[in-house]
Amino acid sequence: MNKKVFFTSFTAKLLLFFLITIVMSSLVAITATISNKRNVTQTKLNQQKVCTHMATGLASTLNAEIILHQDQPDTTTFEHLNYILREMNLGPMEYLILADKNGNKYVHKNNENTTISDAELKLEEINKADEYITIPGKGSFFVCKRQISKTDFFIYLVYSQKILDTLLPIKNSSIIYIILITIAFIIILLTIENLIMNLLQKNQLIASVYDPLTNLWTRQKFEAEAEKQLKRNKQGKFILIETDIRGFKFINQNYGEQAADKLLQYYAKKINERTQNYKAIVGHGFADHFYMLLKISSVHTAMIAFKDQLAFLNQEIKDYEIPFFPKFGIAFFMGKTREKEASIQNLIGQASFAKSTIKDAALTQYSIYNSKLLKRINEERYIESHSESALENGEFFVMYQPKITLNSEKTGGAEALVRWNNPEMGIMSPDQFIPIFEKNGFIKKLDFYVYEQVFKFIQKQLDEGKNIVPISVNMSRNHDKPEKFIHDFMTLFNKYSIPKNLIEIEILERSVMNNNTLRELTDLLHKEGFTVAMDDFGSGESSLNMLTQIPVDVLKFDRTFLSASTNETGMLDPSSADFIKILVDLSRNLKKHTIFEGVETQGQRDFLKSINCDQVQGFFYSKPLTEDGFIDFLNSTSMPQKIQ
Repeated sequence: MNKKVFFTSFTAKLLLFFLITIVMSSLVAITATISNKRNVTQTKLNQQKVCTHMATGLASTLNAEIILHQDQPDTTTFEHLNYILREMNLGPMEYLILADKNGNKYVHKNNENTTISDAELKLEEINKADEYITIPGKGSFFVCKRQISKTDFFIYLVYSQKILDTLLPIKNSSIIYIILITIAFIIILLTIENLIMNLLQKNQLIASVYDPLTNLWTRQKFEAEAEKQLKRNKQGKFILIETDIRGFKFINQNYGEQAADKLLQYYAKKINERTQNYKAIVGHGFADHFYMLLKISSVHTAMIAFKDQLAFLNQEIKDYEIPFFPKFGIAFFMGKTREKEASIQNLIGQASFAKSTIKDAALTQYSIYNSKLLKRINEERYIESHSESALENGEFFVMYQPKITLNSEKTGGAEALVRWNNPEMGIMSPDQFIPIFEKNGFIKKLDFYVYEQVFKFIQKQLDEGKNIVPISVNMSRNHDKPEKFIHDFMTLFNKYSIPKNLIEIEILERSVMNNNTLRELTDLLHKEGFTVAMDDFGSGESSLNMLTQIPVDVLKFDRTFLSASTNETGMLDPSSADFIKILVDLSRNLKKHTIFEGVETQGQRDFLKSINCDQVQGFFYSKPLTEDGFIDFLNSTSMPQKIQ
C-alpha cells in the first residue's frame, strides 16, 4: 500500500478494539455493581424470610407443647421444652435461645465452633421481631425473636451472615453481564468498523479489498495475499500470470468508457472461471491489467494447463460483441529463488516485462520470463540510466536515409534517423532504446536534440551553397499537447535561417493521441507552413477512417505492406498488389503524396512505379547514411530544390 496511506484495515480495527474495550469495561463494571447491589438486597430479604419462617414454625410447635403442660410449674415446662429442642433438627444456626419471664433461658448451640457469649447477645436490647445486630470483632448476626403465643416464653434464633449465605448464596451476575455486553460490543465493533472503513475508503485513505468494477481483489490486496502464500511456501512452486488486452485504449476511445468497463467485467469473469479449479488468487490492477497466482507442481504441467485454459478462453471470447485479443506475461517462482527475488513485486515485474516483449502485430499471445529476458532487462536498465549522460556527451547522432522520387530516380528527400554510439554496447539501433525512452518520457528530449542536429546540418549546407533536400523528422507519440509542442518547436526552429519547405514532420498513426489531438496538431503545423506526413500508415487500428479526418499531406506506408506480400523471387502477390494499388489510387484522389518504406527488391520498385507511387525509401536504393555519406549520395542523385 502507498506510504501516504496512514490507515489500514488492521490499524483501524486495532484502534476500535482498544477504544471500545475501554468503554465496554466501564459499562461492565458499572452494570455489574448495580446488579450485584440489587442481588445482595434481594438475597438478604429472602434469607430473612427463611429465618423468620423457621422461627414462626418453631414458636407454633413449642406453643402446642406448652398448652399440654400448662398446669405444670414453669420450671417443669421449661425443662420439657429444653428436651424437645434437643431432640429437634433445627438446621444450621449459631444459637437458639429459649427464655422465660423469670430470665431463665436455655441456649441450644447448633454451631459447635461458635465463640459468641450470652452477654454479647444482649437479648434485653432486642425489641423488634427481626433485626441485624453487630458484635465487635465477630461480625453481623440476624436475630429472629418470637413470643410463644399466650405464654411467657420467648425464642431467639441467631444466624451469622456466613450461615445465611450458605442457606441462600448471593448470585454474582457480573459474568452474565460481561457475556451480554461482549456480544453487544462485537456487534457495535463490526458496525462502527464498517462505517469507518466505508468513510476511509470514500476518502481514499485506505485501499479497498475488492475492486468495485470487477469484484476481484485490488492489486494491493492481491499482492498482500500473494506475499503470504510465497512466505508460507518458501520451497513451493508458483506461476504468476499478468494479462491485459491488446489496444485497450483504442477500444476505450472508439467504443466509449461504458463499453470498455463492461468488457473488463466480462474478461474478469472469464479469467475467474478459467482459474477457479486451480485455487488461484486473482486481482485487478490499473485499467485492463489482471494478475493471477497459482501453486504448481512443475513448469511443464503448469504450461500444459495454461495452454488448455487459453484455448477454452479464446473460444469463449470470440463471440463477444467487441472483438478483443488478450496477451499474457508469465513468470515462475521455483522455491529455491534467492531471498531478494522472492517477492510478488519481483514476479509481477518479470511477468510484465515478458508481456511487453510481445509485439502488437504478432500472433503470439504469451511470453515467458527467462534468462534471455533478464539480460534484456539489464540492458534496458543500463540504457535508461545512461540516457542523460549520453545526450550530454554527444553519443546520439543522426543518419539520413534517402527518399527516391520514382518518376525521376532522383533523391527527393530524406528521413532523419537517430542512432546511439554507446562506449559499452556499440552502435545501437532505435529499436533498442526508443521504446524505453517512450516509456520514461526521455524521448521528448531526444526528439528536440535530433531536430537541432538536422537544423544545423541543413543550415550548414545552405551556408556553404551545397545541395540539400527536404528532411523529415519524427515526432514521437509522447507529444500529446499540440500547442506546447508547436511553441517549443518554433522556438528552436527560429534560431536558424531555414526555409520551412525543407522540413517535414512525421507523426505516427499509432499514437497515444486521439484523432482530435492529431488533427489539432496537423492544423497548427500547417499554419506554421510545414508539411506533415503520417508515418507507418496502415499499421494502426483505424487507417482508412483517419484518411478523411486528419489533413496530412503525405501518407508513408508501413514496410509490412511489402514484406508480407513479397515472395522469394522479390515479386508481389497479385491479390496484395491489387490492394496496394487501391490504396495508392485512394490516396491520390484525396490529394495525398505517397511514400512506401521497406523497398528492397527491384520487383517492388517496379510495381510501385507502375501504380504511380510518388516516392520510395529502402535498402534497394540506400541504407541510412552518415552526414558525409548522405552528402556524397546527394551530390550524385539529388533533384534541384526551390528554396522558399
